[in-house]
Amino acid sequence: MTTYYEQYWRGDQLALRAGHLRGEHGDLDPLVLAVVDQLIPADASCLDVGCGDGRTAGLWLAETGRTYVGVDISAEGVRTARSLGLDARVLDDPERLPFDDATFDAVVCFEVLEHLFLPDASAVEMLRVLKPGGVLIATTPNVAYVKRRIELGIFGIWNPFGDTLSVEQPWRDPHIRFFTPQTLRAMLDRVGFTRIAVSGHQGLISHIQRRKSRLRMTERLLHGSSAESLVAVAARRLHAVAYK
Repeated sequence: MTTYYEQYWRGDQLALRAGHLRGEHGDLDPLVLAVVDQLIPADASCLDVGCGDGRTAGLWLAETGRTYVGVDISAEGVRTARSLGLDARVLDDPERLPFDDATFDAVVCFEVLEHLFLPDASAVEMLRVLKPGGVLIATTPNVAYVKRRIELGIFGIWNPFGDTLSVEQPWRDPHIRFFTPQTLRAMLDRVGFTRIAVSGHQGLISHIQRRKSRLRMTERLLHGSSAESLVAVAARRLHAVAYK
């Protein structure tokens, strides 16, 4: 796995992922950014699990005053993150975070769980290093998205959704675990998180979200009133909020 992700974070691999998630603020979708900004206090200590080169969330979190630490199994990714001025550290084992219990106010894990052999074991560690009342915000692709269903069910096309070669060469895709809103919630519940809410972004659901204010969408997320059946069909990606 480590060798694979050393190559993954090299320049020749980055081209395959160009435009995969990029937005105005690095790789963060605007809706996810709004959720992060509202739920993680400005003075919070924040751990970024699977930080990569730091551009997904690291720069924004650090620039907005949060105390930031990023970890990743790729020395190449960590090297780049450090060159950007971030506190990034090489992680030997994603199932063992090198921090004491109750160290962080918040953990973010963006587009990482689908890359892990044992995402539930990693989630246990994220829960462990959170302070009581701390929050986890995680995102993953949604395997149940309507476009994925049509591609596979009608045309026989399997798209693991990892990079621009996913359809042509799915056997080499970096995504090895797949989530729906229901299974993402179930995993977080099983490892001990509470007040879990799963919603979605990108894809068809973005048209629905444009009709609502971000604040109202965030309030709906916090109160767990987002319809997971709609999210499963209409959202290209999922975002989960869960508390210790």
